[in-house]
Amino acid sequence: MAGVGSAVRRLYLSVYNWAVLYYAVTTLLESGHEAVYAAVERPLQFAQTAAFLEILAQACIIWAALT
Repeated sequence: MAGVGSAVRRLYLSVYNWAVLYYAVTTLLESGHEAVYAAVERPLQFAQTAAFLEILAQACIIWAALT
């Protein structure tokens, strides 16, 4: 059975994906396809940076356990 952390993670990812989709579709309808990336650039950069930091933190934990 999935834990509370799994449910929270799934909820966060769902909200994030719907928000990015909303920004993309809204911008597409209002400004055209040229402006879509500018509208979703910040949320995407934030999520990618957070994912990288998550991997880096786990690598540091593994490194500390090995030394």
